[in-house]
Amino acid sequence: MEAAVVASSDYLLPLSDGEPPPSLTNALRESCRNVPRRVDRFIQLALLGSARCAAGRALRHDCGIYLGSG
Repeated sequence: MEAAVVASSDYLLPLSDGEPPPSLTNALRESCRNVPRRVDRFIQLALLGSARCAAGRALRHDCGIYLGSG
C-alpha cells in the first residue's frame, strides 16, 4: 500500500497579550456535519483541520489522519 500526504492544513492566529482566542463554533458549523458539544479547543482545532483537509476529496475508507501540535 502506497502512503502519500493528500492534504495539509494549519491554523495560526497571532493574539495580543491577554486577548482571548476567538470562538471556533461558526467555523465548525461551516465545515462539519455535526458540531460536537463539550469538547476542548484542541479537539475543535483537530476537527476543523481535518474537515478542511478532506473538503472536496473522496477519501478511502481506511484513510489515516495524522495530527501534530506545536
